[in-house]
Amino acid sequence: MRAAIITRWGGPEVLEIQNVETPEVVGDYVRVRVRASGINRADLLQRAGGYP
Repeated sequence: MRAAIITRWGGPEVLEIQNVETPEVVGDYVRVRVRASGINRADLLQRAGGYP
């Protein structure tokens, strides 16, 4: 599966899309396919260092 990975502090250039191993479903957990996701103002402020 693809994942957005951040390994260090920085701007959008540190965000990497990588292929990672798909986790196994165990117990009463489920796996959900995500086709799209959003970003909100707090996410943007946190990446810019202006939100705890």
